[in-house]
Amino acid sequence: MKLLMDVGNTRTKIGEVSGGTIKRTWERHTRADETADELWASIRSLTSAEAEETEIKAVSVVPSVSTALRIAAEKYLSSPVFLLEPPWDEATIEIGTREPERVGGDRVAAAEAIYRLYGGGIVVDFGTATTVEAVSAEGEYLGGVILPGVDAGAESLTSAAAGLPVFAPRRPSELKTSTTEEALQSGLYYGTAGAVELIVKRMREKFGLSSNLPVVATGGRGAEFEPIIEAVTDLAPDLVLKGLGFIGQNW
Repeated sequence: MKLLMDVGNTRTKIGEVSGGTIKRTWERHTRADETADELWASIRSLTSAEAEETEIKAVSVVPSVSTALRIAAEKYLSSPVFLLEPPWDEATIEIGTREPERVGGDRVAAAEAIYRLYGGGIVVDFGTATTVEAVSAEGEYLGGVILPGVDAGAESLTSAAAGLPVFAPRRPSELKTSTTEEALQSGLYYGTAGAVELIVKRMREKFGLSSNLPVVATGGRGAEFEPIIEAVTDLAPDLVLKGLGFIGQNW
């Protein structure tokens, strides 16, 4: 079994690959304090992976999970885990930023995917953070911006303002303003949507990106934002996993 893993700060997405296609996916909460044994037990319970027959390629923004994955592979698997890490030599794209080693591996994988699948464009990843990345038609990662995700935004608002109620972020069916919770929900979602619209516009101008290049939404909340952001042309929930599959030994 070949498994791809995208380890984010909040959630981990796992994909099973067969014949170059992601056949199934699973999601689990990311646990920064998880031991290698606990991590392997969770992977096995979700995917029914057998130790001797499993290969894993992973990208992780949580260093402790990266370490646990390496230890689990040494202990249970017949081959080491492939972890996408700097200096990104296995990637097809060129990292054109001033500090390429500080670009997150998930951002590199997403950039690889949009280049290989779409011929370049802009990726908007709605996760713990909302990231907007630009990739040229020539395969250069031009850079990106990072803004708070809606969960982080909600937590920040309610912790900083004593009079605001704790609430779970949920996209309203339309812009609503009648109650405090409606105002919070609308502000988070439509505020993020407006920021993304402006950032995409400025990125196209800054980098001279053709209007024919797509804007692809991905990440845990991508499906919630796709309907309310006019600039978004495509929704690709497994974009990071697909990019990871292209990097290194092509799966």
